Amino acid sequence: MDNKDEFNPVEVFAGDYWEASIIKEILEDNNIRVFFKDEIMGSILPYYVAAGGAGAVKIVVSKSEEEASLRLIKEYKEG
Repeated sequence: MDNKDEFNPVEVFAGDYWEASIIKEILEDNNIRVFFKDEIMGSILPYYVAAGGAGAVKIVVSKSEEEASLRLIKEYKEG
């Protein structure tokens, strides 16, 4: 993998604003740089951003942190 590929943005989660906020905190607590995509529109007009309003707010991380992010999200969802 090219070094520049490590910094390509990758979507690791899509959901409601409140759940995205929780997951963002978990990732940041584990030193993963996190960015919201569609944060404002997803919270104001979720049906405009995503069909049915589901998955309106997205979490994006760098490609190099994708695997760790997905592992942490899985642990969160499993309780």
